[in-house]
Amino acid sequence: MKRLTALLTALLLAVLLVSGAAEPADTPEPEKADPAVQGEEVTVAESGNLRLSVNLSTCAVALWNGADGSRWDTNPVDPQEDAYTGGAVLNDIRSQLVVTYYDHQKNTATIGSYLASVLRRSFEIRKIADGVRVTYNFSRETEQFSIPLEYRLRDGALDIRIPVKDIKERGEARISEIQVLPYFLRGGNGEEGYLLIPDGSGALIDFSVPRPHAAPYKQKVYGRDLATSYYYDEGDKQAARLPVFGVSRGGSGLLAVISGNESAAYVEANPVGAVSSMANAFASFTYRQTDTALIAGKDWNYNEYPVVNDRAATRDFALCILPLEAGRAAYGDMAARYRDYLIKAGALTPLREDERLDGGVEFFGKTTERRSFLGIPYDHAVTATSFDEAAAILNELQETGSRLGAFLYGFGKGGYPGKESWNSAVGGRKGYDRLLASQKGTGGVIYGVQEFLYETDPAFLWLRQKNFARALNRDYLMKTAYSLSTYAAVTEGGGRYGLTAAELTKRLGRFFDKTPSRGGAGTSLGSIGTDLYSDYAEGSYTERQAMLESVRATLEKEDGRALAAEGGNAWLLGTVRTLYEIPTVSSRFDCAAESVPFYTMALHGYVNLAAVPFNAEEDVETAFLQCLEAGALPNFRITAKGNTVLKDTGYAFLYNTGYAGVGERLGEMLKASAALYDGLFDQPIIGHVRRGDVAVTTYANGARIAVNYGAEPADADGVTVPARGFIRIEGTGESV
Repeated sequence: MKRLTALLTALLLAVLLVSGAAEPADTPEPEKADPAVQGEEVTVAESGNLRLSVNLSTCAVALWNGADGSRWDTNPVDPQEDAYTGGAVLNDIRSQLVVTYYDHQKNTATIGSYLASVLRRSFEIRKIADGVRVTYNFSRETEQFSIPLEYRLRDGALDIRIPVKDIKERGEARISEIQVLPYFLRGGNGEEGYLLIPDGSGALIDFSVPRPHAAPYKQKVYGRDLATSYYYDEGDKQAARLPVFGVSRGGSGLLAVISGNESAAYVEANPVGAVSSMANAFASFTYRQTDTALIAGKDWNYNEYPVVNDRAATRDFALCILPLEAGRAAYGDMAARYRDYLIKAGALTPLREDERLDGGVEFFGKTTERRSFLGIPYDHAVTATSFDEAAAILNELQETGSRLGAFLYGFGKGGYPGKESWNSAVGGRKGYDRLLASQKGTGGVIYGVQEFLYETDPAFLWLRQKNFARALNRDYLMKTAYSLSTYAAVTEGGGRYGLTAAELTKRLGRFFDKTPSRGGAGTSLGSIGTDLYSDYAEGSYTERQAMLESVRATLEKEDGRALAAEGGNAWLLGTVRTLYEIPTVSSRFDCAAESVPFYTMALHGYVNLAAVPFNAEEDVETAFLQCLEAGALPNFRITAKGNTVLKDTGYAFLYNTGYAGVGERLGEMLKASAALYDGLFDQPIIGHVRRGDVAVTTYANGARIAVNYGAEPADADGVTVPARGFIRIEGTGESV
């Protein structure tokens, strides 16, 4: 019988595991699996310590890591119903793909590959170079589409890819979103371990405690697509700045990097008990964008109608699964693995001494206040900070021994950014030159903040409409403000129009061509660091990833210019050397057990990383401690005028920024952080641990920074850390 089984298996492999097999028929008949080969698992690739196998009956794939003996199955073996797992969920748990689609009436439905393809035996397995390709033919009458999924072992990693050009839609159903291996990175109730998600600085979802009432995590990589409707913004929600997620389980682990079309991806995760008795993390990809449009009826009541993009994604969806070393599967080890991945990709190079910054200062210049004369409204110019005032403030702060990056908001003339131009209300070109001269020899950099992504000139907008991107609902794409009290979009005063990719790259190129690089001067890219969108205009349709690629290609041509970006989206790595307003905490969603500084652990020593301004936070002192725990640089918002003078101006959103009131404390923070970080600017962070109120961050040279959030002194590695304070511990154990 064993010889017969082996023969049948070999024959099946000859049929299934060959390159160039025919595409599944449009309406295949369900096949009956030969009982002799049910559950057969076949090795399809080996590379170093890694081995890849596929189950010929279930299409499940297993990754074997010989270095630590771990085995990672794309799906749990024989999952069962329990207190947290319903029968309907089991189909998704057994699926390698879960697909959301819509019908001709734009009704949406979701189906897994197990129920719609595997159970019906309407799939095909082919051997490909270094791996295997499984094509799932969703053959039920309501679906009628097929999706290929490829696995390859390459360079010590598992590459997973959906070649989108090979997706076939044969009926009326149209695919909108695809979840890829939703239960590959998982952990069971009570197991030792956790999931890593890229929420802000990073967060952990542990396996120890069920959280059945917690909402699942789902965030778009690099923030939401501004080409889709967004009527409410809930405030403190952090963006997913890094396209990564991971799992640590029983001393082994995997890090998943979204390596293809990452801007079309969401990172999703469920805690134990929310959907099943497992916690799981995965990537889902937008194949066709959907949205809603508000249309007023005859009674002037607004109704929502679905809007669907007719065009599908053209760039492959891909994941790079990086196995972690045996016994090195903590989130710090994941950060190191991601750092190595970025270095290999050319996105990270070590910071040089002449690039080092010790802190950031965001200055705000000219704004306007609405006034009236004889009943006629007009905008009155208000100068919050001039160039000369900024120079005086910087000179005073630099007495702390800090090398500062200054980011100038509202100092330019606005309008078409063909070259640097400075507003006369803040001192004009001569004032800017005096500011640069005052900083000569300090090592600091003056970054003029240029808004390239949006139209900034309000005059004669109708003449420039061809330069404006379109949202999916066919309206012009606009950056909208949201109310701090109701979270609703603020329509009064409109918003800023987003530019097409062609216009954006033209303006970037022209600015760089006409603005010579000067010592001590740099450029901040404005909203490019935080915002990213698609363009659905008929003549200039651009996918979100294509927008990213066109901007990056333009930035890569710049050599030697000091570039900075706000927000810290990872796609800018390799083009900028300073990122500011980077996340040092997570959103603290209910699904997560704790916030961790994964972002800075991955990037420290390779990019200047400045925190969100402390005086933009509710609790300045806690924000300072969080900054030190993360290893980020202190950052502040400053105006020469007090906030009472600015309360009715365009700077009404600023608070606690008047230098007269906050300058002394900011100087103290800069002096303390400069001493704490001495010699650490080029050192990677290699460890982080939190015990009660005390967090300890370890650098590659052995130095440790301990932060105590508690109201009482506490011990850290045998050294007393003052209450609500911090201390540096050298590799020898001595404190400084």
